[in-house]
Amino acid sequence: MKRDFRTAYLNTLGFKGGQLKTSLEAIFEHRVVDLNKLKKICNLFEMPSQYRGRVWKILLGVASSYQETSDFIHEQRTIEYEDLKHAVCLVRRGNLPDNFFQRWKDVLNEYSIDSDEQVVLDARDSAASSLAIIYHVKEQYFNFQNGLYFITDADQGNMSSSSSQRSMSPSSNDGMTSFDSSNNNSNSKGTTNSSSMSHTMVNPPTNTTSSSTSTTIPNNNTLPTPLVKEDNNNIDNQDIDRRIEQLLSEYSGSQPNSLVATSSGGGSGKDDYGMQFEEHLKAIAEVFCYVCDTEVDAFWCFNSFLNRSLKQYGHKDIGIYHQINILSRLLELYEKSLWDHFHLHNVHVEQFSTKWFKTYFTCFLPTTYLYRVWDRIIGVSLDYMAFIALSILQTKRQGILEKTSAADILNYTMNLSIKDLNIDAILEKSLEYYTNSE
Repeated sequence: MKRDFRTAYLNTLGFKGGQLKTSLEAIFEHRVVDLNKLKKICNLFEMPSQYRGRVWKILLGVASSYQETSDFIHEQRTIEYEDLKHAVCLVRRGNLPDNFFQRWKDVLNEYSIDSDEQVVLDARDSAASSLAIIYHVKEQYFNFQNGLYFITDADQGNMSSSSSQRSMSPSSNDGMTSFDSSNNNSNSKGTTNSSSMSHTMVNPPTNTTSSSTSTTIPNNNTLPTPLVKEDNNNIDNQDIDRRIEQLLSEYSGSQPNSLVATSSGGGSGKDDYGMQFEEHLKAIAEVFCYVCDTEVDAFWCFNSFLNRSLKQYGHKDIGIYHQINILSRLLELYEKSLWDHFHLHNVHVEQFSTKWFKTYFTCFLPTTYLYRVWDRIIGVSLDYMAFIALSILQTKRQGILEKTSAADILNYTMNLSIKDLNIDAILEKSLEYYTNSE
């Protein structure tokens, strides 16, 4: 699909999306959805809002591109999600708010999407926080795939001690971000060490990986006994729940880093439901609360989106390393003045871009902008983040060049003002650079 003169001219007149909607309907009518065509549409056009949820589900792998299997897959994902919610409630020793996602959708139907009424903010906060908690518990205790978005009581002490060590280290460059280069050599699912990044990153709990399996278990001296004996294949759900409760009680009483999450009153996350997680995690979940129609779709899209770097690059942190390396090369190639300015004041790209990439730009872009940016990230490639970051830096070039100290540069780049950002120009420029790179 090419962007011809007629399409561009109609867009300037305000007739957007008519031809695009026809193309999308034609794609969805086929027995097998053409993923390449969907990616081209995401790359070249603004996705119509009524199709965005369905397109994201397919591109994130939540829904199948084969039409005849879509209902079965949705049914299985619903069952898995309900089981996961039940397990999360057992681990947390408490229930999530009842029908939190449906309440959010009911409020959204009554108020406008950009309303700042308190009832809208409360419903959105409840829905996003609940999804973040479920993902937080799943990754922390069940999967151990993505260690960037949760903190525990034990990690609070580790973070404070490691930050004091960094401040005393002669190579810390006054608190600048430092990376553990050993992580670049690990690219398997069973990798145990997370990068020692700056205060914008968090350290996941230390894991122990068996040489014969990829299952990761908590770092404990004593493991609990199995829930079910090998010779007992018939156990009802109540018996399993009772045994899990017993194990959690024994485990929390004997282990310093218990599975039962409690609030420590500190950290970067909210503890409304007795669970700590990074605020960025909730901001990412909010986008899927707006885009997806059901709670099941919202969670699995949220889950797949955050774990894409693991699938695409191997280790959970290499995705961010990869984006930082691309952005550094792009700056040196296309924006030599900015590159030289950063070097002159001893500012490293990772000091501000780590936060950008970790939050997928939710740290300064509003939801209305994020839709269009994430169309590229989800539909085309994670590498688009580096090209979008380059376009943002170009937009803010003059303001950056006016700063004459490392502290001022970092403060400016990490607290960007969106009122001066032209999202159309940013996306157009990033498309040009990405196309040239191919």
